[in-house]
Amino acid sequence: MRGQLLSHEIINSLVNAGSIKKFLELLSNTPYEEKLKKLSGTKIDAATLEKIFYQEFIYRLNRITRVAPVNIRDFFKAYYFMKLEIQNLKRVFRGKFSKTAATRIKKVLIPTGSISPINFDSLAEAETLEASVPLLKDTIYAPITEALSLCGTYDAIWPIEIMLNNIYVNATLKALSKLPEQNRRVLRRIIEAEADIENMLLAITWRKSSKKLPPVEEIFKHTYKISKEEIEKIIASKDLAEYLERLKPPYAEIFKSIISGEEALIRTDLRRYIYNEASKGRVVDDFGFTSIISYLISCEIERDNLISISWGIENKIKIEKILRHIVTNA
Repeated sequence: MRGQLLSHEIINSLVNAGSIKKFLELLSNTPYEEKLKKLSGTKIDAATLEKIFYQEFIYRLNRITRVAPVNIRDFFKAYYFMKLEIQNLKRVFRGKFSKTAATRIKKVLIPTGSISPINFDSLAEAETLEASVPLLKDTIYAPITEALSLCGTYDAIWPIEIMLNNIYVNATLKALSKLPEQNRRVLRRIIEAEADIENMLLAITWRKSSKKLPPVEEIFKHTYKISKEEIEKIIASKDLAEYLERLKPPYAEIFKSIISGEEALIRTDLRRYIYNEASKGRVVDDFGFTSIISYLISCEIERDNLISISWGIENKIKIEKILRHIVTNA
């Protein structure tokens, strides 16, 4: 499986491509070639390529999921399929909240295909955010209707996004509990780190609010290495940089980009942490479940690397800056 992943040399060549045309040439004779051939004769931009990279990731994910035992398949559906659904839901609801045209919203949606029964186009085409959210009434995401009033109160989309995060963590931990104990340890660390990072990002957003905010314990349902008490201190802290530097590992390292004014790198550093954690499990078990998880995480990283590179090239970003958004597979 890992033989399908792009080598360091190819990734480095892509970073240095200089143009989308050269970028596409370098992807010939790779697993992406067939999907890219279907775009022949059309204008190819970074947004189009992003969809291709997601399609290839979903193809690889589906191929493994189809042959996995039921408990592992259920975990993949919670951890991966729901993650993609929630990415799309956030893109739709951010668009509806900012009154973006449905055509523009649909252009940035991930092509989830058969892995999701949700009609994202219908959500995007709804007249308003208030009309869009109830369309999920027959899904696991139905409870987010309760967040609509808070969105109005705070004139913000975070109440819906934090509720989506809570639904995701609940479903993922439930699916995780059905796996053998030896398979849970690494995954639990990864899931908890992802939840803590999302909490921190919201806490940092709250610092900028001029309105009286709800109690932390009512909103932050899943906290791990960063407790509710610490979240309250972060929100109230006058010197955010000083507080972030005192965080427990791995969070001080992940959030160092805020201190340097490069907040966009937080998710890159989170991906790097996740990859390193998965790699540790692979060292112990190079042919079992942890090896499969390590492979899928590597596929995610490759997808995000390619997206970062293509957007960087299209927007004429300097090579050294693109490289900072790249996580290198081992």
